[in-house]
Amino acid sequence: MRTTLELPDALVTDAMEITKIQTKTDVIKTALENLISKGIIPRPLGRKAGGVGDMFPHRYVI
Repeated sequence: MRTTLELPDALVTDAMEITKIQTKTDVIKTALENLISKGIIPRPLGRKAGGVGDMFPHRYVI
């Protein structure tokens, strides 16, 4: 899925430096996977890791 995000440069840069992740895409995917694995973002029943599909019918601010 392609999307456009407006993120603070310093936040993304800090995350990439701390995690040693080389790309913005990978650092964002890792962050989302960590939020889901910790239960901060619920995983819908029957969904496997790696995709959120139509999990967010509305816009959420985290």
